[in-house]
This record gives sequence, C-alpha cells and structure tokens, in this order.
Amino acid sequence: MDSSIRDAVYQICIPENISDEPNCAYTAKVVARDKALDMAILKIENITGLSTLRNFSYLDLDRFNTAQVGDEVVALGYPVIGGETITITKGVVSGEVDKYGQQWIKTDAVTSFGSSGGAALNAVGKVIGITSQAHSDLLGTLGYAINISSIGDWFDRNKNNVPQTNTLLSHLVAFTKEQKNLKSANIFVKSYPPVSITKMTDWDFDYYSEGRLSIDKKSDDDGGFIELEFVRYPYLTGLNDIVQELKRQYAELGILSMFSFVDEKSVTINGISGKKIVTSVSGEIFYAYIFPVKNYLVIINYDYGENDKDKEAVDRVINTFKIDASTIAFNEERQFSNSNSPKFSFLAGQNWAVMANNSKSVPAYVFHKDSKGAFVTFQAARVTEDTKNMNNDDFLDYTKQQVAEINKIIIRLDLKCEIVKSNAYYKINNEINNAIMVESVFKSVSSGKIISQSISYTIKSEEQYLVVDLNFLSDNQTEFNTVKSELNSMLQSLSLGAMPLNTGAPSINDVVDNELTNRLRGKFLLQVQDRGRIWYVNPNNGRRYEVTFANALNLFETLALGINNTNLYQILIHIDSVSSEVDSDGDGFSDKSEAGAGYNPDIASNSSRRGNDKVNMDTSLTNRLKGRLLLQVADRSRIWYVDFDGKRWEVTWKNLMDLFRKLALGITDNDLNKIDMGD
Repeated sequence: MDSSIRDAVYQICIPENISDEPNCAYTAKVVARDKALDMAILKIENITGLSTLRNFSYLDLDRFNTAQVGDEVVALGYPVIGGETITITKGVVSGEVDKYGQQWIKTDAVTSFGSSGGAALNAVGKVIGITSQAHSDLLGTLGYAINISSIGDWFDRNKNNVPQTNTLLSHLVAFTKEQKNLKSANIFVKSYPPVSITKMTDWDFDYYSEGRLSIDKKSDDDGGFIELEFVRYPYLTGLNDIVQELKRQYAELGILSMFSFVDEKSVTINGISGKKIVTSVSGEIFYAYIFPVKNYLVIINYDYGENDKDKEAVDRVINTFKIDASTIAFNEERQFSNSNSPKFSFLAGQNWAVMANNSKSVPAYVFHKDSKGAFVTFQAARVTEDTKNMNNDDFLDYTKQQVAEINKIIIRLDLKCEIVKSNAYYKINNEINNAIMVESVFKSVSSGKIISQSISYTIKSEEQYLVVDLNFLSDNQTEFNTVKSELNSMLQSLSLGAMPLNTGAPSINDVVDNELTNRLRGKFLLQVQDRGRIWYVNPNNGRRYEVTFANALNLFETLALGINNTNLYQILIHIDSVSSEVDSDGDGFSDKSEAGAGYNPDIASNSSRRGNDKVNMDTSLTNRLKGRLLLQVADRSRIWYVDFDGKRWEVTWKNLMDLFRKLALGITDNDLNKIDMGD
C-alpha cells in the first residue's frame, strides 16, 4: 500500500535431504525489498537450541543472461501438489518477455501454486531466474521466472544494508520451538486461548500456524483427522457466536449460498459447553465441535476416515479437549488509529468492539456484540490506473460495472448482487462529506432469498481509498437498519487523522470500566440508589442483565451452561440453599443436614454401602464454574448458581428474593453505569 513495512517475521526452512521435510530451525530479517521487482533480500539466522549451522551451501547467480531458448531448466520449489518435501521439475527455456517493467524467462518446467520464490537453474547449476508466476490452459502450464541478470545491480546496491529489526522475532522463535517440541509430544498445550488436547501415540501433530493445529496419522491417507482452529474475537465469546462464525467463514469464501446446517446440538466435554455442528456445502458433509474460550472460538473439525475406520480414535482424542481455568483478563478495545497510510482513526460505539489486524490491506475489524452476523472491515485499496482520474460519479459508475462483471461469475454459485441504493457524494460527518456510498444485497438466484446485506463507504485519501464495509449475514431488514444506524453513529468519530473526531458523546472509556467489569463477572448486584434493582453480570461477555420476577427463570435458562448430573454432583451444595424441613431423597436425613455434612441430598444414603452419597468434590471444575448459572439437563432443567466460595444454590421462584438478599453486592449508579448492559 505504501513504502512502509508492517511488522513481520520469517521462518526459514532448509531441506537437508531431498526426501525429508525441510528443517525449520531458522529465522530471517529483511535486508532490502522492492515491490516493483517482486524481490527481497533476507539475512538468515539460526535459532539457538535448534541449529548450530552457520555456513550454508549456496548457488551461483548467472549474471550475464546466458540462457537461450531450448536450454535445459531445472525448477526447485514447494508447490502444494508436491507435498511437504522439495519438488524438482525439468523443462527448457521457452522464451523471454519484458512486461510489468520486469524481464522474465518463460519455461515449460512444471510450476504450480507454491512454487514462487524457488530457483530456476541452468544445466551447470547456476541460478538464471526466480519463479514468480505460472499460467495454465488446456495445452499445459507455462512458468515465468524473474531473470536474475536483470536484478543484479539492485542486489549489489542493497546486499550490505543493515537488517531490519521488529518486535515479533521472539514470538516466532517461541512458536518454532513449540513446533519442534510437538514432534515428540502427545499433549498439545496452548497458553492462550488456554486449551489442551492429547493425541493417540501413533498419530502426529502438525502446528503449521498459530491459528491451526492438525492431528492425524500421516502414514494413512484414508484415515481420520482432527483440526483445531483458533478464531480470535474482539470480545468474550459465547454460544450465540458459533453459528454466525460459520456463516462469516463461508461468506468470506463466497459460498454462503451453498451452505446449510444439517444438525446442531449443545454438548459438554470436560465441563466445557459448546455445540456439535453438522453442515453441508454443495452436498458435502462437514463435522465440527465449537467451544467459546475467552475471546476465541475453538473449532474442532473432524472426520472419521473412510468407512468411519478411525471413529473410536477420533472421538477419544476430542474427549481429551480441556480448558485451563485461567484468570488472564481480557479488555475490549473501543478505539483504533491506523499509523500506516491511509491514516484514519475512530471510536467504536458501545455495542461494537475493535480488533486490530496486522495487515496493510485490512488493518481493522469491528464486530457488533449483539447482532452476531454484523461486522465491519476497514480496508485500504490502491488507486489504480483505471480509477486515478475518476471523479465520484465516474467511480460510482465503475463500481456498478464491476458488480455486473462479478455477477457473471457468482451466478455459478447461485448468487447475484443487487445495488439497492447509492450516493456519489455521501456525507459521513463534518470532516468526510464526499464519500461514495453503495448499499447492496446478495441473493440466491434460484430462490430469491436474501443471503446477506452490506453497505460500503469509499473515501479517497491521497493515493489510496479507505473503504468502510458493513457486512450483515441475515435477511432481517429491521435488524440491518438498526445496525446500519449504529454504524453511522460510530462513523461520526471517523477522522483521516491520528485522533478520532469529538462527537460530543462521553468517551467510551468513561462509560465502560473493564477492570471493574472483570472483578464483577458472575456476581449479582443490588442497585442501592434505584429501588434495589437486581443485576447479574454474565461471566461470558461481561455485560449486565436486569433480573426481575417476570424474566428471572427465562433469563437464567438462557445464560446458563448445560451440565450433567455427574459433574453437578461434584460441586458442594450451600447449606443455606436447602431446607431442614425437606428430605428430597427420602433417606431419613434432611437436605440441610446432608448438605452441612458434605453429602448430596438428591442421592439416598445406602445402608449397605455407607458414603455412596458423599460429594466427591472436583476442585478444578468448581473453580471454573464459580459465578456461573448451570442448567441441570438431566433433571427437569433445574437451575443452579455457583457462588465464589464454590457452593451451589438452586434458583427457584420461591427463593429468588432470599437468594439475592444473601448473594448480591450493593453497587452505586455511577459504578453500575460503567458496566456494559445486555439485552
């Protein structure tokens, strides 16, 4: 987008044997780069503890452009179709061409996606080019390599530059060491989100990015597999985020119209509540477990293999999935400022949360916390030769032409885009009064059903465009209008400078106190200055919900985690939660006496097997569930609350007021207003 370099680090993998996977024991720093040449010079450094190699084998460069048509070419690379070992193909020089201000060598040596950056060698082993592109048609594939002789002067001028440093190097080193450790480990433990999973001893981990972990038996192509995907959110996630996340993923792939839900069930694994989802894309079935963990969704995609041959193994591995009851705090971000070009800044509204993205093209996402299918991207787009001289009217016409061209392609996916309204001179706020607004819908061609709705604002800034794009993955027009209105309110603060505009509204940081919110998660609050109103702060999202006689049980049922009897019975009952006048299990001992002695009043004492009803407390489970509402799914959907002493209280119509009186904390209006309010 501009001449600056976004912080990035480079893991270097060097093949030590042609039949082995490369050894990823190295990092690199940028010495020089040139986007126009599509070239960079990197300085390789070994990682302490993983490699002691300091002197590397090297190839000589053919500085004099000796390649002739018909000469032999050997291409090295890692195309996707070649697997995890180096791929070597042979062909001939098919010609030379100058285009895009660059000199290229054409070759019929097979190249494919992933071959880019590999060396093209002549018959004597000198580098004549660096593979950069490949084109294919019915007749075959033609590779394009940057002619090495054309970049020799640039290389000589820059090879002795001081390598650039960045803040992510130590992070990459730690990640690379973790990759190495997993080669011989059976347990994967991630510090954040705090999760773990245990594999079968004859299966393999492949931790190929921080966002994904695969588990399978590499020696069995027909076997099952498990893949964990860690999807980050700008707020604490909950069960209601799961379905919309899948829709968002399929929408970004452009196949939302081909996607449908086959089955959706609530599940609990090791005390973790989530959902088991079965989806269909063009008739192909996919299976996943999805769990909210902190500000992440952990998606466990799985397949049992041919004829379900690995069903037992896959299920066993999935059932080892655990989370750590971590106390790591998470604070939402409500303000964003982009230091790269185009410069811009804004304040998110109270119902939105910002997620910064280490990317020049999409530096920020903003997610709506209530309307789960709504998210906004802030994108930077180049001004091209086609658009640089356009006024707003021309650009709007150009956009409409682009939509028409896109429709010719996406009709194959049963999709079409319709522009609902547009304005070439839309006023966003007092600073930005010349934006190009386009509101559109995506529909199924066959059914006419609305798949998604969007509105975009394109703002010219220097030699780039800033594009603010709202995506709404629903056909609900009323909700879309509400979200659109909230977006427009948020954009009143949008500035093309380092600081957001002052909208006259209170600062978000004055309204929401994240530290206070984190302290009060899971607590009942008594609003002492307003008629003793009762509030509950949801531990999942940190938002407060008013509790009344009219909504209490329905609200608690909505917010509660499902729990089976086995896990519930591992949590002690508070003695004040039960009565001395009731004997629920009919064993001759009152509920209060049993709870006071550490017994379960719902399990009858067996005279021939004393102690059968003693609570075998699970401290780890109890600590994880403090402040949580629980739904006893195996017993009439009874509702329980676990206090911060680790004792559970049953919530019923009869005991509501007594429960609140004993457990609620008094809070002033001033402090209460610093906590986000839920629906």
